[in-house]
Amino acid sequence: MKNKRLFFIALINFIAMGVNLLTFAILSNLVGAESFGIFQLILANLQILSILAIPGLLPATTQSTARGFEGTFRQNLKFSLFALSFFSIALLLGSNFFELSTILVVLDYIDIWILLLAIFLIFSLKQWVSFQNGKGRYLLTNSIQLISRILFLVCVTYSAYKNFVDIELILIFYIISFGLINIFGIFLSKVKNKKIEQGSLKFGITTTIAETPSLISNQVEKIILGASSLLSDLGLFALISSLAESAKGFMQSIITTKTPDLARGNFQQLFRKEMFSIYVFFLLLFVSLSFAIEPIINYFFPALNSKNYMFLIFLSLIFSIPTMSLLTYLKAKLSQTYILNIQISSAIFRTLLAIFLIPAYGFYGAVLGVVIYRLFQFICASIFTYLFILHHEK
Repeated sequence: MKNKRLFFIALINFIAMGVNLLTFAILSNLVGAESFGIFQLILANLQILSILAIPGLLPATTQSTARGFEGTFRQNLKFSLFALSFFSIALLLGSNFFELSTILVVLDYIDIWILLLAIFLIFSLKQWVSFQNGKGRYLLTNSIQLISRILFLVCVTYSAYKNFVDIELILIFYIISFGLINIFGIFLSKVKNKKIEQGSLKFGITTTIAETPSLISNQVEKIILGASSLLSDLGLFALISSLAESAKGFMQSIITTKTPDLARGNFQQLFRKEMFSIYVFFLLLFVSLSFAIEPIINYFFPALNSKNYMFLIFLSLIFSIPTMSLLTYLKAKLSQTYILNIQISSAIFRTLLAIFLIPAYGFYGAVLGVVIYRLFQFICASIFTYLFILHHEK
């Protein structure tokens, strides 16, 4: 039964990966590489600004709910909304004293109110996913989130049919597609008890602080490409890197289901039993898909030499998939210090790579920087996981 559920979760996320790629392909063909780059720049800024909603509360809610403290869900949701409101007011008041567009380049293309609305609907209200995952309903959350991706695909396809090329309208479609699903998820999440776990808020805040460098550095290539006015390169980078990111997200959804086992069991035993076989299977699957999707990429962007990039995707996946396993283990063990060391060192290294490589090599500098960063992050995660096991597991 457990393996059957895991199969369906994998299948749903595999479909979601295909939907994402198809959506990006249609959208990039509709608006062109440069406008698609602007859209990706907006999404990159949204990811960074999601810090305002205290994203560390998401794993905190999952863990507390799994331990029977279902009232923590409402507490963390309210705190996330309060934090977002507070920081939004501060941001808007600050705009009276300095030009926000000097910090957020994306404000040259979109209004700040739309960005804040997107953070509210897409990130703050996502607490329901963590609540349901804490109750073990991974199949439910993945199925509902797939619907949001399909809704956005329908909106993009309709825009292509009607020849709508307004980036702001596309972004509104994006917010509606994911926001409506989150609102539905909130109403779907019924709390059976009001017990609140002490320390959940503190854990969520400290996790946010620990992951902030990583949240920012994950978007650094897009931000630097956008700030350098290399919007076409940004569009190409976003389209092709979406394959690796979709594969990562797919694998992460599978690894996340192992969090309770990782929290209770011995890492070395679990890795030998399950994680290694999962890693090898999905690595082979993703490598095959990387080469299979090459004709699609060449169709939309014939000037791009995708063969070189497919090789780099292969290298990226070799390093990123086991890194996710190691980080998930440390999170399950609540090892904040070790996670913080990995996140900060990796974020600094990735930022430095982007600063030096992108101005010189543009698109290929961004791609190469990501691969080198993944290798560095894997080395860091391996070292700190070994140190944790050495001191805390026998």
